[in-house]
Amino acid sequence: MKKNNKIFISLLLLAIFLAFITRFYKLGKAPEGLYLDEAGQGFNALSLLKTGKDEFGMPYPAVFRSFIDFKTPIYVYMIIPLIPIFGLSVFTVRFPSFFFSLLTIPLLYILVNKLINFGKKRKNGSLLSAIMVLLLAISPWHVLFSRTNMECNMALFFFLLGSFLFYKGLKKPIWLLASALSLTVAFPAYHAQRIVAPLMFIFLFL
Repeated sequence: MKKNNKIFISLLLLAIFLAFITRFYKLGKAPEGLYLDEAGQGFNALSLLKTGKDEFGMPYPAVFRSFIDFKTPIYVYMIIPLIPIFGLSVFTVRFPSFFFSLLTIPLLYILVNKLINFGKKRKNGSLLSAIMVLLLAISPWHVLFSRTNMECNMALFFFLLGSFLFYKGLKKPIWLLASALSLTVAFPAYHAQRIVAPLMFIFLFL
């Protein structure tokens, strides 16, 4: 492995380490307690696990009714398999957000490399990729949302994954199906993705 590549891989590993420490430390304790959306998502996940229905008696809904709004479904369904493992707790409710935020770090590194080097013989995107993931690892908004049950972290992961798989699909078309599936998951994962994901899908198709 070339010296430069070793440096870039070291920076990536540093970013992953920083992301893990800042997001996982006291995950179920800081911030203290659950706010309304977190409590509602945890309760709905438990209700689905036990009865197959949400708090309003709807079987496996595509959108979860809340107090005065509606919750996106992907996050709630991600909590369900965690309850038998960790029990229903603050940590359990927040774990999917932490988990997908951590996976976003290496995914962003790979995607930026792919975009910069697309159509080029020389690979020169590693430095920029390393800088970007280091900034994301310590980004206050990403750290904060990773420590609560913000669906945007999960949606961002599937959005970036769909974009990355698209570029893989230009050489092996089977990956285009995986790209479409990932963007389809991103679509209901967060309200903003209902606009962003279809626009990205159309843009990539064109």
